[in-house]
Amino acid sequence: MYGFNTIEKRKSFWDNLIGISQGVSQPWIKEGDSNEIKDFTECIQDIQMHELPWRRDYYTWSNKQLGINRIYSRIYRVFRN
Repeated sequence: MYGFNTIEKRKSFWDNLIGISQGVSQPWIKEGDSNEIKDFTECIQDIQMHELPWRRDYYTWSNKQLGINRIYSRIYRVFRN
């Protein structure tokens, strides 16, 4: 899964994810780029998913710049119910 760039589309996606979760009775997994913000965290809690342990490099994204301009972030995450 890849998150939308606008907050409005992200919230709509999270609402859809909650709707999907209500119809699922089997184990399932969600993975992809997830910029962690409060609304996303609440969505994951609402659908009772938990993050799987990450065994690779902690940061999954970089702006690929050098020195003090380099930014690292951990946006790729995997969740399960």
